[in-house]
Amino acid sequence: MSLPKIWIFGDSFSVTFKKHFETNNSWSNNYKNFTNGVAPKHFSEIIAEKINYDINNFAVGGSSNQEIFSSIVNKIKKVLKND
Repeated sequence: MSLPKIWIFGDSFSVTFKKHFETNNSWSNNYKNFTNGVAPKHFSEIIAEKINYDINNFAVGGSSNQEIFSSIVNKIKKVLKND
């Protein structure tokens, strides 16, 4: 049986540091150098770890409220009862 999931939708504030580090943005490259390539845990990762849930993170930097809402609408049917 799989773990329940935390579903994350949003803009760059909801994107994990790991995902930011995969980009070639100057700020993320500078931050990656500052942390010696170690991505700090994002709030969603900390919460999921504490309550033993998996994460489905669909956040995209630069998303508008309309884009975020559309993302939720497109995924809502996949959210299970215990998520």
